[in-house]
Amino acid sequence: MNFFDHNNFNNSDLFFPITIQGARINGWELTLRSPQIRHRAQVYLTYSNQLALALATSTVGSPTFPSATASTFSTMTSATTLHLGARYDLPFHSYASTDVYYASGFTNGDPTVPGEHLQPHTTFDLSLGKSFGERFSANIQAINVANRRVLLDNSFTFGGTHYLNPREIFVQVRYRFHY
Repeated sequence: MNFFDHNNFNNSDLFFPITIQGARINGWELTLRSPQIRHRAQVYLTYSNQLALALATSTVGSPTFPSATASTFSTMTSATTLHLGARYDLPFHSYASTDVYYASGFTNGDPTVPGEHLQPHTTFDLSLGKSFGERFSANIQAINVANRRVLLDNSFTFGGTHYLNPREIFVQVRYRFHY
């Protein structure tokens, strides 16, 4: 079985397909939720871990028409996340919630940045919401309130480099159609 990925040519926007002969991805997640506390609050904790391994020979080009074969390699990526949060139901169908999120850094995709992995990071988020009947609700979320810009991903993919900016605020309005 072949696994397909891509990589760019130097630092350009030209990408070449890469076929990896073998890969194995293992992951698990554990979530613990408290019972309702005084019929208003709930606390939760989620821990997850993922391990990705790529083995054997890689081919640049499609599996049918390879253009070059790289040497045999073995690479490993591991990611760990820990998420602690709480939700408190307020009067008038409103709620407040908070989350603390820790993540080990992704694999470093930029050879000019030292280290095999990006720096681990912790963020703190807040949310307030209200339901207006059974179908309509609105909420406001403040993400990364701790005021720290975080480099999430610098791999050479079509999506580019991703940062989590400090104090981003989002407003969400929902309407549930009958289905």
